[in-house]
Amino acid sequence: GTDNDEGDDGIDAGAADDYFMTSLKNRITEMKDNEDVPKIPLVVLDCMVPRQVLRVRLNDPQVVKVVRHQILNETPIFGMRGTMKVGRNGDSVGEEVKEVKLKKGVEVEMLQKPQFTEEGSVLLVVKARRRFEVISEVENKEKGWTDATVKYLNSKKEEEEELSRNGSNDDNSDQMCIARAILKAAELTTLISEWIELARQYEKRPGQIDLLLRDIGNVPPSTEPSERAFWVGALINPLPEMGVATGIRPQLLNAHTAKERID
Repeated sequence: GTDNDEGDDGIDAGAADDYFMTSLKNRITEMKDNEDVPKIPLVVLDCMVPRQVLRVRLNDPQVVKVVRHQILNETPIFGMRGTMKVGRNGDSVGEEVKEVKLKKGVEVEMLQKPQFTEEGSVLLVVKARRRFEVISEVENKEKGWTDATVKYLNSKKEEEEELSRNGSNDDNSDQMCIARAILKAAELTTLISEWIELARQYEKRPGQIDLLLRDIGNVPPSTEPSERAFWVGALINPLPEMGVATGIRPQLLNAHTAKERID
């Protein structure tokens, strides 16, 4: 089970182990320089979008094993993906008939040294970094978890590919779709401010929105519509959820174009 209430778990930024973070910093940078990692441990937990921070107590034996293994090997990252309920036609709308694992997820980085409890659970603070698409996966029975070969996804490169495609000048061309996505991203600026002010009135705990804003950082410019879309998704559907915009995170991860994300 999970408990997303960081207050109950006693996890806060001040609990970070400076030695732990310093010793792994170079290793993290080294891994980020690689576009592709042959295999990473993959867990099914929650659907996160880049920049989101999850503070959680987990007692899933598989996740605990993955965390222990990654820390011992000085690789404080692992892959995380969620699930989505789909209808008879494979759509996320309509009559829900089954729950499927997403092919797209995020690489999460441990921000603090994990705290293992005597009961077998782990207190974890992770931040969603790079998006990826699962190319293949294999159950590692010896280790007790799933390893996945992934392809990392980059919003800027995806948008550049959209712009470089040969297309007509009609309204459905890739170039026009990018232009409309940028315009729509710009229109979100006022709405973002209004949402933040409104959300402060419905916080589940004092300071929740301030902490959320610190976690996700500054809003990306409208000229980066995909990144702005992911940022807005992290804002309006945070962890723990506030009961609004539910289901938006898996839709954002599954979207194929900037326009689909910003819409």
